[in-house]
Amino acid sequence: MSGLFVGFDNVWDLATAVNNALLYASVLLALGSLLLLAWMPWPAAVRGSVVRQGRAAALLALLAFGFALALAGGAATDGEGGWPFARPAWEIALRSSLGQSAAFGAVASVLALWALGLRSFGVPAALARQLAAALFVASLASTGHAATAPPQRVMAATVAAHVIAAGFWGAALWPLAATSRRLSARDSGALLDVFASRAVGVLIMLIVSGLVLMLVQVSAPRYLFTTAYGQRLCLKLLAVGALLWLAARNNLSLTPALQGGDTRAAEPFRRSALTELALMGMVVVLAASLTIVEPPRSLLPVPVSSH
Repeated sequence: MSGLFVGFDNVWDLATAVNNALLYASVLLALGSLLLLAWMPWPAAVRGSVVRQGRAAALLALLAFGFALALAGGAATDGEGGWPFARPAWEIALRSSLGQSAAFGAVASVLALWALGLRSFGVPAALARQLAAALFVASLASTGHAATAPPQRVMAATVAAHVIAAGFWGAALWPLAATSRRLSARDSGALLDVFASRAVGVLIMLIVSGLVLMLVQVSAPRYLFTTAYGQRLCLKLLAVGALLWLAARNNLSLTPALQGGDTRAAEPFRRSALTELALMGMVVVLAASLTIVEPPRSLLPVPVSSH
């Protein structure tokens, strides 16, 4: 497993991986919060948690996109010329695919902060939230190893589907955990049942898109165990497996208990949701670590065509 630790060759790699983890987490939480407000009937007692989570995540995403550009420029110029204020470093970063991604993400963050800060959730706010969500998706689907792999349009769409599914699931965990203390057992169970009905399609989209990304990026099963990328991906898959197991347990046992008015199920559900949140954080960190190592796909020799 020595390849697991390959990739952190210098301070730029480490700083980029840390910032990418913050960037992915904040974008997924902001995007997911916007989707949850559109797709779920939140009671007033919990809706505020979704809004506050979305605004905090949007602000963090705005900062993380700025840091991403600064780090990319610093890595390209090796920190010379007065980085992080050197104009050449920023020009290099802005001309890359990361520049386009950051532009999408910055506009999405500002729109989300404005729309989520409105007291009235009328048509203008709804349109702004939808546009912000679309731009957040575009920010992650326009750059990176997976999104730019051939065929690029198909892979970008696959990344977009993966991001939407992960955002919806991950952003729901904290508000759902709050329902166990802010709502009655029956009301909490009813909300969880609605979420479960929405989550079925989302989880299918997450699994299918994840399998497509893995097949393209890893190329062959042996690379799962012989490359740094594959080893980190294996750890990510283990964490996702644990998440799916917890979600299934909640849906099969704790949610029916809450629907039946069993108040004793509230605290176990809250602990389970917070455990899922911690596991989701681990998944995001591992996903960020994949961005600083080459996927096995890119290590394969390019076939030479004969004429």
